[in-house]
Amino acid sequence: MPMKTVGSMQSYLIAKWTAGIVLLLLLLVGCTSGETEVTIENRGDVPLHSVVLHVTGNKYVLGDLHPSASRTVDVTVTGASDIALTHAGGHRLVIEAYLEPGYGGFVRAAVTPDTVVSVV
Repeated sequence: MPMKTVGSMQSYLIAKWTAGIVLLLLLLVGCTSGETEVTIENRGDVPLHSVVLHVTGNKYVLGDLHPSASRTVDVTVTGASDIALTHAGGHRLVIEAYLEPGYGGFVRAAVTPDTVVSVV
């Protein structure tokens, strides 16, 4: 049985570790849902009626959102997207967040009837 040299043993270990890391990364990517959790909080003094959240390829009806109330929804986009919010008051609020298919995580936005107060 031939003996392995130190150089070939190091190459073997490097290849083995590299393959393990690649498999782990593929597993992690495969386990993400591609959904982003979006929470909208009404920081205004009046209710927001008929609230709808818009992203590329989808819209999510949130209904009425009373002062100090919040609503959370998992969103999925079909292309590069920002987040827009409409309500019966007529304003379209753009929430400065950039989403793409496969992204995950969360976005939390505080709004009033006519402005976006904060985004995290």
